[in-house]
Amino acid sequence: MIRKALKHPVFQEVSQLSLNTFGTVLISLAGSIALARGLGPEVRGMYAWMTSLAGVLAVIALIAPYNSARKLGAGGPETDWPRWLGTITTLNLVGALLTLPLLAWALTFPIGRDYPWLVIIAWLSVPAQILINTTTAFMHMRRRLWDTLLTGYIPKIMGVALVIIAWGLGALTLASAVVFNTLSAILGVLACLWFLNISPRLWHFGLLHTKGIKRFLGAGWLAGWTLFVLPKIPLLIGPYYTSLEDIGHLSIASSLYEMGMILPMLLTSVLVSHFTRAGHVPHKSKMLLASFVGMALMSIAAWVVSPYIIPWLFGAEFAPSIYLFHLYLLGWVLQGPLAVATGAVTAKGFAGLMAWPPLAGCVVCLGLCMVLMPQGGAAGGVLGVLGGTTVQLVVLGLLALRHK
Repeated sequence: MIRKALKHPVFQEVSQLSLNTFGTVLISLAGSIALARGLGPEVRGMYAWMTSLAGVLAVIALIAPYNSARKLGAGGPETDWPRWLGTITTLNLVGALLTLPLLAWALTFPIGRDYPWLVIIAWLSVPAQILINTTTAFMHMRRRLWDTLLTGYIPKIMGVALVIIAWGLGALTLASAVVFNTLSAILGVLACLWFLNISPRLWHFGLLHTKGIKRFLGAGWLAGWTLFVLPKIPLLIGPYYTSLEDIGHLSIASSLYEMGMILPMLLTSVLVSHFTRAGHVPHKSKMLLASFVGMALMSIAAWVVSPYIIPWLFGAEFAPSIYLFHLYLLGWVLQGPLAVATGAVTAKGFAGLMAWPPLAGCVVCLGLCMVLMPQGGAAGGVLGVLGGTTVQLVVLGLLALRHK
């Protein structure tokens, strides 16, 4: 039975994607360790707020999400690639400009008022991330897998190397950490342009091809940024309700939680294509049970080792992150069934409805965080994320039942 499961195409595809992602996770983990040990909980909390803000703005700015970009360029060799690149880049750069009001609003936060220039420098990674998204979509469609991997690895390695060097020299500060983060994104753009080997001067900027992707923009864009925002909500609004030191502890627990979410996200991606090819959704109950048991076992293992691993990696100052991470592990258990359900509903042709579950989850998470964080601090934020994830799963289940 185990041998049969190991040979299942879904398991093999998820395993292959996991191996490709594992290196990126290790690089990010190395950077998190250096930042935690070099900055301490309070400054790490400020850094987490700035980078989370930039990440959320980058996702919101993706007016033409990755999947939409792929569908637009699916015309084969005859596709006008320079005009396609120009169209997608124009859309996303317009999206970056639309985030400027949100940036101005962020400058009214306590951290934004104290460090306005650092917040602006963090925002500069937004247009850089957009260009990376555009060129990566192009290279994926051209099946240039090694180029895609290298454009992801090289900038991350260089950015983490700068952080580690500054930490080793005792020169790692909030300012240098934010600059290194933005510099890493800019290096990513340069790497993409190098491997792309198409001069931007040849791109035809404009909106000529937008007609073909209009039907992909609304639901895909909304679902994309709400899924990304949900676990970030406590980090974004936390400085209003609790101490920056508490946010620093939360940032470590949140980072570890999001690393564990990679496997369910990959599972969703694989299941969508697998179910679509099959034309139906086979063995739903077995897959739901297997995903639940698998993530539960993974959570139990993390529960056992985290009290030893977290202080050892990040320092004794971050021991409070252990309790927060233990709360987050309940979310891991929910992510397995959520991945299977998302893959099934999307493959059945209801992709337009997929924005509603994460949107409902974000609304509930925001409300719970605003109620619980003033008294419960970071733990209230974690409970908000768990509540939002639960609502997301419930709404998705209701949609699945209604649209059998």
